[in-house]
Amino acid sequence: PALPAPLGIPADEYRPAADRLRSYGRVVGADDPSTLAAEQALQTSLAGDIDANRARAELAAVDATVQALTDSVVVDAKRITLTAERASVPLTIENRTEPARPVKVRVRVASDKLRLPEGAEQVVQLAPGRNVVPFAVEVRTAGTFPVTVETTSVDGSLQFGPPVRLTVSSSVYGGVGVVITIGALVFLALWWGNHWRRNRRSRRAAGTS
Repeated sequence: PALPAPLGIPADEYRPAADRLRSYGRVVGADDPSTLAAEQALQTSLAGDIDANRARAELAAVDATVQALTDSVVVDAKRITLTAERASVPLTIENRTEPARPVKVRVRVASDKLRLPEGAEQVVQLAPGRNVVPFAVEVRTAGTFPVTVETTSVDGSLQFGPPVRLTVSSSVYGGVGVVITIGALVFLALWWGNHWRRNRRSRRAAGTS
């Protein structure tokens, strides 16, 4: 019996890199050349004939491959104006992968002022270049408010940049606002009508006396 040679790196450094590479392969494909090259670097880090510095350099190469991907998907933080109670918010997402290739991502939208009748998440295939991802929304209130957009891998383990905050301007009222406004106008019209009739009766009574 003999003990195996110790690995050049501890398991708590190897496993996170292996998990990130697994998610990377789900995004670009397990047969993509960059996935295969990173897989080779990951396996090399376990070799018994290299030292810890070389092993960590191989893991750093894996992390650099994953980082290049997550930096290549960018959400355009533009201002969006809504002019209808039910509308579509067009999110512009750019796929800057090199070499250019499609990537599958999960896009999540969050806002306290918008209702998302078709759901707050979409899994989409981003072609190289600019992509427009529409989200159906219903406006709850007029005004200007933020909308947060988060882009991740489908399994949620890779995040493509930090969450992006968009500014949405709405010039329409939601359903509750419309009801309140109409109710206020009806009340005002009834009040003016009663006020006009009382004044008319008062003038008649004054003329008769």
